[in-house]
Order: sequence, then structure tokens, then C-alpha cells
Amino acid sequence: MLIRMLSSSEGEIISEVVLDDHDPALAALYHAASKLLLDVEITDGPRITCPTVRARGQDPARATYFIPQGWDLTDALDELPAAFTDARPEAARNLKLIERAKKDSEGKIDHALDIVAMLILETDDPDSVYDEMLSLFDEGRSEETTVDAPATAA
Repeated sequence: MLIRMLSSSEGEIISEVVLDDHDPALAALYHAASKLLLDVEITDGPRITCPTVRARGQDPARATYFIPQGWDLTDALDELPAAFTDARPEAARNLKLIERAKKDSEGKIDHALDIVAMLILETDDPDSVYDEMLSLFDEGRSEETTVDAPATAA
């Protein structure tokens, strides 16, 4: 969590955490949470009675997956999608749409869709991400048209 916070303060986003030589359940949990840009905190606080995703401060895109001390980590991993959806329903809905688009495109544009997903997770503003992507595509198309247009004789 500290490395992710330090990197974030320097403008870098860590999108995937892989733990080597750790308990497989812990490694799987951290890996899955990191793909959603979530930190993981195992807590013994009385207010956390089941795994839950909560925003840090006012920014919903910066969140932590809190797991009660003693909770089975495999069960916590199973609860992660529902906890994320409860905390960020709009982002979760858009991530499902992106996963469906990846299946439909048969891998042809997976990298671009992964970038869109990451931007949605970072900004928590899917509409502006889609608008920006469409604007970039339109710019690219208009530049292609300008380059491909035949020269006219004067």
C-alpha cells in the first residue's frame, strides 16, 4: 500500500501487484485487488465486520479493500467483485461492458480497452473517458483524411 501511495504522489499508477513467495490466497487477493486499483488492508477495527471497499477521502477512485482480521482470504477474494460493485457501481458496470467488448473483439483491441478500463478506474468518470477516446479517434480519422486527400492543381 505504501509503495502504491508513494508512486501515486509522483504521478505513477501501479496497475498490478504480484506477490512472489507468499501465501497463494494472499497473493491472489492482492493481485485481483490491484487490477481494480484497490489497496488491501486487513483490519481488526470493530467497524469492519465483512470485506468492504471504501474510498480514501473524497476521491472514490482511491479506495481500499478492508478485510476483517481472521477472515478467510479465499472468501475475501470471492467477495471482492460484490464489494467493488457496491462501492463503485458505475465503474463496475463499465468494466463489465469493457470485458464484453474484449470478448467480442476477439483480442484485436484488448490493449486499447485495457487502457480505457484503467482510465475509468483512475478518474471514476467513464463519460469523460469515452468522450476523450472518441475525440482522439475523430482527430486521427480527420488527420488520415487530410493526408490521404489528393492534391488539387491550381
